[in-house]
This record gives sequence, C-alpha cells and structure tokens, in this order.
Amino acid sequence: MKKIIAVLFVGMLISTSAFANEFGFGFKLGATQKKTNIDKFKDSIQPYMRSTDLTENNFVYGLEGFYEYSLNNDASIGVKLGFEGISKDELEGVSLSNLKYDVEITSSVLPLTVYYKYNLNEKFNVWGGAGVSMVFAKLKDGMESYKENKVFPHINAGVEWRISQMMGLGFDARYSFSSKIDKWDGTTFYATASEKVMLDLDGINAGLTLRFYF
Repeated sequence: MKKIIAVLFVGMLISTSAFANEFGFGFKLGATQKKTNIDKFKDSIQPYMRSTDLTENNFVYGLEGFYEYSLNNDASIGVKLGFEGISKDELEGVSLSNLKYDVEITSSVLPLTVYYKYNLNEKFNVWGGAGVSMVFAKLKDGMESYKENKVFPHINAGVEWRISQMMGLGFDARYSFSSKIDKWDGTTFYATASEKVMLDLDGINAGLTLRFYF
C-alpha cells in the first residue's frame, strides 16, 4: 500500500510539473475605436464663440491580472480581468462675451474575458475568447458632472511571444458590441437642445501587451 501511495504521489508531482498552471499580471498600450458627437457641440456653439479648440484622443493604457489552467502541454483555459483608461475628449472655447466653456468626456473600461490558449511551439502561442466589459463614463460640462455606466459583450484574441519563462510580449485585439451611451440625463448641447451627448466604444480596441508569469 505504501508503495502504491508513493507511486501515486510521484505521478501527481510529475503531472503538476508537466502541466503547470500559471498566473500573473500584464500591461497594455494601444488605441481604441471611439465615437462621440462632441464635434456637433462645437458646430452648434461656433457662431457664439470667439475661439474653440477640440481635442479627440483614442489612446488606451491598462493593466490586467490573469490565471491559466493547463489542459495539457499545448493548451490551457484562462480568465483575465483588466482595467483600461481611455484618453479624454475635450472641447474648450471662449465666447464673444469672454466666457470660458469646457466640455470633457472621460471613460475607463473593466474587461473580463474567458479564453482558450494554444501553444504553437515553445516560444509562440495564440488565444481567443469572449466576455463582458463595463464602461465607466463621465461628462463634465462646465461646473456640472454626469456619470453613466454600462455593461456590454466583447470578443478577444491575441498572439504572444514568450521571451522567457516569466515574460511574454504580445498583441491583444478586442471587439466590443452594444456599448453606446446616449442618455446623460439633463445634458443637452447648447443651441441643440434635442440631442443628448453620446459616447460609443463599439469596434476594435488593440495594443501591445507585456505579461509577467509566475
């Protein structure tokens, strides 16, 4: 009996070392598709302004934590949770009566993804999955601020080069659906009272990733 237990224990150790589960964290830098109608705001107030300056950005920065359960030497199932900040869009202006106007739209996203990962060889792997994201959006209109949150689905895929056992450099692409926010309560454009401020993140969010494995 002792010999059988010893053999089983050794077998478990070999199995664990052969199919080791991994966890870690990573960083991301990239860009995202993003639509707003802040440009219409600029057009509507233009006749009343001495000057206007519209800045629109698509830069994304983020970090994530992940856990991967090995199925065999070549495949694993993973789950990851990230945080991504998106650069703000801003409209600044000075009216004919020298009043200052400042409108900002800022947003951040929490993407949760379950994925399947396959090792092409010792250095390269590909993966794909799906999940849900939550966007935290904020509109600042002068002294007033309005917030809206929304949950929406996404699909996610990527490729990674394992630089070493503890580090990987990759490319991550995510496509989002049904993310549009267009109901900031009590918020309308100046001289365009029928239109609400809108933010739409539908489309591709992609960037380079650097992952650390443990």
